[in-house]
Amino acid sequence: MGKLLGGIKNFFREKRDEAAEKLADPVRDGKFAIEDSKAELAKLKTSIAQFSGTIKKQERKGKEVKDEVKKWGNLATKAAATGNKEDVVKCVENKQQADTQLKTIQSELKMNRASLDKIKSQYQKYQNKVAKAESNHTQLKTRQQNANIRKAFASGSEGFESKSAFAQLDALEESVVTSECEAEALEEMEPVDEMENMEEKYNNNVDVDDEVAKLMAAAKSSE
Repeated sequence: MGKLLGGIKNFFREKRDEAAEKLADPVRDGKFAIEDSKAELAKLKTSIAQFSGTIKKQERKGKEVKDEVKKWGNLATKAAATGNKEDVVKCVENKQQADTQLKTIQSELKMNRASLDKIKSQYQKYQNKVAKAESNHTQLKTRQQNANIRKAFASGSEGFESKSAFAQLDALEESVVTSECEAEALEEMEPVDEMENMEEKYNNNVDVDDEVAKLMAAAKSSE
């Protein structure tokens, strides 16, 4: 009873260790980590593109406002040439409003461009890190596979060979040899027909002198 319980305990301990070994798979975990990092990179790339699009819109708006500043400045000059002070005041007010708006846009653009450059730099570093990790993971995966194969061969008949096709072929060959030997033994045990044995012995062994004598006699009679 004690041996049985001990055997059951060892069985479950072995299964527990196998499960723990499967859970702790660095190659698999590394693959998942790289996949997660790539997914994160894809999200970051989309966010960077959206931010970059916002900056481009600001640049267009800045160009439009800059044209407004120039337009109202030209109109103020023309109004002054006609001596219409009221129109000059209106043109200058619009020019100043546009100029204030342009300065705000330019200030925001400066900060956003600096932020974009920083984000792109960080993204590139992260991308390089993931690419390097993926390259290292591929090499480590190959090395682990090689190590597993070496371990399997090194373990001998108790390891790789006992569970492989080689062991099955060895067993098949052994079975065939055994069957052949048993067949030969059974054939040797078959009863011998004494009459057939005697006929084979005497009918197939004709005396040479008798054969020669018959041939010579036949030749003389034909003369």
